[in-house]
Amino acid sequence: MGKIGGEYQGIYFNDSDVYKWLESAAWTLAEGSDPELERMVDIAIAEIEDAQRPDGYLNTYFTFERATQRWTNFDLHEMYCAGHLFQAAVAHFRTTGSERLLDVATRFADHICDTFGPEEGKRHAIDGHEEVEMALVELFRVTGERRYLEGAQYFIDARGHGLLGRPYGQHDPSYSQDHDPLRDQSEVVGHAVRALYLYSGAADVYAETGELPKAPSGYTSMRRALLPSSWMGTGPSGSASERATRGMAVWKSTSTKPNRSSP
Repeated sequence: MGKIGGEYQGIYFNDSDVYKWLESAAWTLAEGSDPELERMVDIAIAEIEDAQRPDGYLNTYFTFERATQRWTNFDLHEMYCAGHLFQAAVAHFRTTGSERLLDVATRFADHICDTFGPEEGKRHAIDGHEEVEMALVELFRVTGERRYLEGAQYFIDARGHGLLGRPYGQHDPSYSQDHDPLRDQSEVVGHAVRALYLYSGAADVYAETGELPKAPSGYTSMRRALLPSSWMGTGPSGSASERATRGMAVWKSTSTKPNRSSP
């Protein structure tokens, strides 16, 4: 059966939901054989393989009618989606030993590392929604390719220098933790999901390099903001107001009804 063309359907970060499902499916396969689930995973991977561009780029929102717009609007989650692909690939490789999805992921990671970085001739940019940082570290862990670890370090260090402007044209840079370098931040602000991905990525980089991404005093202040003594017993953290931004600490300590996170 052949494939048919058509316009993209859905929101710009739809690809990430496919990758999240694949990651979950892969970890499920670690529990034991499931032929039907394995069949579904193989079908999904085949579709992903077919969607990858010759230069390694992969994002179906920017494949056809928006192909000329890739890497032009960092509010549209291109690296966020890439990060979830990388984590799905790592999970699939660790649980099955197959390198099919891992090959797709490393080709895309190579494209990102060739395109972005501190070196002359590369683009100095970051994604609006953190995620790729921790995912690149995971790729480094399974492949040994140090450029992935260095890419994660770059994206963490480049944040906080105003590269994003105003997210979605309306929010303060703190929405994406781009108001100050992480090393200088002392409180938890902005989009809750983005913030936690950033802190997790920084922790992963530190675990591999031993280089502290920020001053110890700043860590103490942020840890106190994230882990108040009245933190609710179920352990989540998130937003208490509009667009997953304000009242992060308040929600953790006083509410049992979290807001649905928004992009």
